Amino acid sequence: MMNTAMWAILIGTTVWVAYDAHKYKIAVNKKPYSLNNGAVAWALSCVVLWIGFFPYYLIHRSKILKSRAVKPQGDVKVDCALCGQHLEVPQEMLGQIAQCPSCQREFCIPSAVKTDQLTANPTLTTVVGFIVFAIQCALLILMFTGDIKMSTADLQTQVEESIRAKLAKEPATAEIQVKLLALVHKNGNQYEGIVEISAGGETKQFTVDVTYDGKQFMWQIRR
Repeated sequence: MMNTAMWAILIGTTVWVAYDAHKYKIAVNKKPYSLNNGAVAWALSCVVLWIGFFPYYLIHRSKILKSRAVKPQGDVKVDCALCGQHLEVPQEMLGQIAQCPSCQREFCIPSAVKTDQLTANPTLTTVVGFIVFAIQCALLILMFTGDIKMSTADLQTQVEESIRAKLAKEPATAEIQVKLLALVHKNGNQYEGIVEISAGGETKQFTVDVTYDGKQFMWQIRR
């Protein structure tokens, strides 16, 4: 489950970086923006070394957006002052006279439009981004220190696979099949379960004891 969360954060943030870099035309260096010098380069950098390039992108993004008078690139939305028709016009047209395609009359395009049309919120995005970064780092640390344990269901799967592998190694037990394993947590590092084993057309159930400290597990079948 922890691995799933980590992969989800890694993939999700990398896709967001590519989308965000392309949307706001954030280049990797001082050269003009292009896919290879923007979205693609940022995405590949995050794939190669996420822990370094993701926070760097957040900082670089914040600086770039704050330095621009108008953050996003492209058209902006305005309304015709005479008929109310919704229009999209290039940013260069702000403050100029234009003809409305709906009523065919000329009107003055406002020199400023609503803030949410033109500005991103680099501070909020940066804060959220670093919160996600901190969560991912915490998951990595906990994974390597073993402070996050597998769920009982995941442990059950691991133990069952271990029992199957152990039986398959020995010629005397190679034909024994593990039908199922049901495991429950007793207390602390102790787990107990029932394993159903089939051999020679006969099926039997045994109690299995499992000790799991968060890093390694040991199991023993009672006979």
